Amino acid sequence: MKVWCRLVKNNKIKRSELVELNTTELSPFVDEICRMCDLSRPIILNKHNDEWINFAHTSFIQELFIDSFGYDRLELEIVKEK
Repeated sequence: MKVWCRLVKNNKIKRSELVELNTTELSPFVDEICRMCDLSRPIILNKHNDEWINFAHTSFIQELFIDSFGYDRLELEIVKEK
């Protein structure tokens, strides 16, 4: 499955990555994008898993990162295959 990851600041996409893994779970995608972008891992709440399952999209705001996070949010969205 492919996931489009965006780092957003001031409503502008500052970095964009496409991640492909052999899973449908949210956590491995969060781990991979954080590794790729050298970010600390955010706290994943039940809300994030629910959004992932129901809407194929979720986002993490600054307050969910333990270390400093130079962006307003991290967005993840499932890319639908045709």
